[in-house]
Amino acid sequence: MNDLGQTVFPGVGPVVGRTRTEAEEKFRVIQSLLSLDEAMAYLGRFFDHHDFTQYEPDASFPDLGEIGPNSFRSTTDRIKAEAAEKGLTLREVAFATATPRPSFIGTGTEVAEEIIRWIDAGASDGFILGFPVQAEGLEDFVTLVIPELEARGRYSRELPGETLRDHLGLPRKPSRYSQRDPAVHAGGHGGGLLPPWLSQRCQSHK
Repeated sequence: MNDLGQTVFPGVGPVVGRTRTEAEEKFRVIQSLLSLDEAMAYLGRFFDHHDFTQYEPDASFPDLGEIGPNSFRSTTDRIKAEAAEKGLTLREVAFATATPRPSFIGTGTEVAEEIIRWIDAGASDGFILGFPVQAEGLEDFVTLVIPELEARGRYSRELPGETLRDHLGLPRKPSRYSQRDPAVHAGGHGGGLLPPWLSQRCQSHK
């Protein structure tokens, strides 16, 4: 929770396996679900919907000049800089952009430790889970990651309250309607729960 009392829950899509090799293979399968044309179309969104199919996909990432600064400037600058630094092909850039490597990938122990590292560093209060392959990804997380977090005392299946606010540990703010005008309780039409303009109108029609 930050200084304003706000909690931070970034969205993540963990890829978990019983071994590191299994997790990496799952990620390669996820990438293979996307065709090259789909990946390049997704990449083009960041560059003013530029048509990347006109280039050879296995050649170096093309020099795009000033294409891109009017839409996602920080993203396009990062993509171009990384492609140049690592000598990536267009195919590699397209798939890396459309199916980015997750921050949480590995065994249940590795993913649990990374989750704890983020939270202990103050980078997050929790996470919103969204898996590339929903059913399998959720099952892997529950089976392999949750027990590791429980063993470290970082997760409990017992919910602390009755509402989502309670579960997230969020403070309760007083309702703006909790301070009622005494005239309301007396049966009148004071300011109370009514906005001033409506309260005045009610008074005028008495």
